[in-house]
Amino acid sequence: MKYFLLLVLAGAACCRLPAQAFRATAVSARLVQQARSGTLVQADADSLAQVSLAELIKALPNDRHKKAFWLNLYNAYAQRNLVAADLATDEARLKAFNEKNILVANEKLSLNEIEHSLLRKGSSVLGGLLFGGGTLGKGKPARSKPSEIEKVLAVDTLDARIHFALNFCAVSCPPVRVYTPDNLEATLALAASVYIKQECRYYPQTVEALVPKLFDWYAADFGGEHVIAQMLKSASIVPARHNPRLRYKDWIWRYQKGKYAE
Repeated sequence: MKYFLLLVLAGAACCRLPAQAFRATAVSARLVQQARSGTLVQADADSLAQVSLAELIKALPNDRHKKAFWLNLYNAYAQRNLVAADLATDEARLKAFNEKNILVANEKLSLNEIEHSLLRKGSSVLGGLLFGGGTLGKGKPARSKPSEIEKVLAVDTLDARIHFALNFCAVSCPPVRVYTPDNLEATLALAASVYIKQECRYYPQTVEALVPKLFDWYAADFGGEHVIAQMLKSASIVPARHNPRLRYKDWIWRYQKGKYAE
């Protein structure tokens, strides 16, 4: 009888299905879709909150996965959590963007930590302007040392095109798109192209280009004004032989929720 029980237990162990791997980017994409429809599948939010850091590391093995995951997560929770009052003043923006209300792998993150610590690799200066001052008012991540998640899940290489993908419910923000590891390159390229062509204007009489304020805030991410000018030439906004002076449009902070790409 004992031998029979041992055989049964051994057979059960052999037939046991392995635990399903956590599909981080798929969960983040669904959260964007749920934010768009005004719904929430609690199982997705719970799985994101409860996944172990080790499992999340396995699910995000490279920058393609990390960028898709963090971009989706930022946009989903910005659309879900931000309200008009959060964008009304510098002080309100500083508080809202630093609020730790996004639970990932049992760690609470803020929008600022996702953007500046995880997607921008801990950058803290925007073209000479420190976070939390002037017209930006989005604030610096409220911590003095890297979180455990940042240590292991920040991108390895900063990709300035994230600035054409992040939407924090202001009129001047680019539209929200859903990112996956497979579509990341093409979708970021599309997001950049559409935003630049819609938001940039060239005035040949004065050899000036009017560009969004984010090119000023994140000039270092883009590689400086000469690289930005080259981007305008590549987009056929500025003639190849011209060297324009850049002028920056005021950022329109007026609240606009639900700005999704078709």
